[in-house]
Amino acid sequence: ETALGAKLLYPLPMLRPLVSVKEQNLWGTKIHDPAFNTYIESIFTSGEMPEDVRSEFGGLMLKRCGYVDTTMLIKATANMLDNKTSLVKERFEIKELLIEGDSVSYRGRTARKIIFCEGPNLSHNQYFNWLPLRPVKGETLLVELSRPLPYILNRGVFVLPVFENTAVVGATFEHRELNWNSSDKGRDELEHKLRTLTSIPYKVVAQKAGIRPATQDRRPFIGIHPRYEPLGVFNGLGTKGVSLAPYFAHEFSEFLELGTPLTNEVTISRYFILYYD
Repeated sequence: ETALGAKLLYPLPMLRPLVSVKEQNLWGTKIHDPAFNTYIESIFTSGEMPEDVRSEFGGLMLKRCGYVDTTMLIKATANMLDNKTSLVKERFEIKELLIEGDSVSYRGRTARKIIFCEGPNLSHNQYFNWLPLRPVKGETLLVELSRPLPYILNRGVFVLPVFENTAVVGATFEHRELNWNSSDKGRDELEHKLRTLTSIPYKVVAQKAGIRPATQDRRPFIGIHPRYEPLGVFNGLGTKGVSLAPYFAHEFSEFLELGTPLTNEVTISRYFILYYD
C-alpha cells in the first residue's frame, strides 16, 4: 500500500456457521489451543447467532481475516510500472520470441529470462502446453443487501461486503464449460446457497465469470523449461492465488537470482517426464 499509494487490504472478521455437533465440539476444544486461539474471536451457540444467519449448530467468528482488493492491486501496480517505463501494453506474439543460447529477445528487447504468467492461456503456449493445467470456471454475484454486513460470511459460498450495503457472493466451480460468460446455472447455484446461508433480503446487481488456472495435482507450476534455460513459468496458482503468489514469487526470485532450491511440490521438474520435443 505504501509503495503503490493505494488502499488494498481490508481487515474484516469472518463468521463461519457450523454444520454439526461434531464441529461444535471440535472448535470448542481448539479455542483453548494456542495454535488456533490467535484466530478465533468467539464461538456462538445457535441461540447466539445473528438472527438472519441460518445455522442450527451455531458458528465460529474468526479474527485476523479480510480481503485484498485485487482489481486495485493490479491497476496500481500497472501505474507504478508505467511510470517507470517498465510496462509495455501490447499483445504478446510468442512466434516473435527468439531464444539465443542463454538469453531471449523480442522486438528489439533482450533479457536473460522470460517468465510466462499467462493463467489459463498456458495451454496455448508452445513451450509449456505439456504441463497438465486443469482450468476451473468460477462465477460471482454482486448483490445489494437490505442492511450492511459487518463481517464476511463463509459456508458453501462466501458473502464478502465490499462497500456500504453491497457484497460479492461466490464462487462456483465448473470444469466443463470453460468460457468467460456468466450463466443462469451459475446464478441459480449461488442464489440457492446464499438463501441457505442467510435470510437477509438482497437484489442481484451484477454477475461475473472467470477462469482459475488450477492444476491436476492442485500445486503451482514454477520453474525453468527442461530444454530452454531462458524460459520460465509461474502459473497454476488456482483458487488460492492471492495468498500463494507473494510467497512463491519471492521463492522464485531467490531461485533465479541466488540458486535457492524451489519447494519440491511446486517445481515443474515433477512433470518433466511429460515433456517431449
